[in-house]
Amino acid sequence: MEKVRLFRGLERTIAHSDEVEGILGDFTFEILGRARANLARHHKTGSHRVTQDKGRVDHFVHLEGPYSLAVENGWHKRDGSFVRGLDILKGAIL
Repeated sequence: MEKVRLFRGLERTIAHSDEVEGILGDFTFEILGRARANLARHHKTGSHRVTQDKGRVDHFVHLEGPYSLAVENGWHKRDGSFVRGLDILKGAIL
């Protein structure tokens, strides 16, 4: 059996390659479009918006605005009943 020698930092080299960067950017752009469409379906979007951001390697899609976590996941009213969130980002990924 031949010995296979992996290069140090191979994962980092692949992750920072132009091909991987392009694939991640395209996939993030698709999610961004679906998330914006999900938000646009609701008449009262307020000041919420869907944005895209890029780190050193990863790409991110954010729901920005006041109480965006509650808008996404839901919240409890004072009487204890639960109001379901809008699933803007989750609906765009799945």
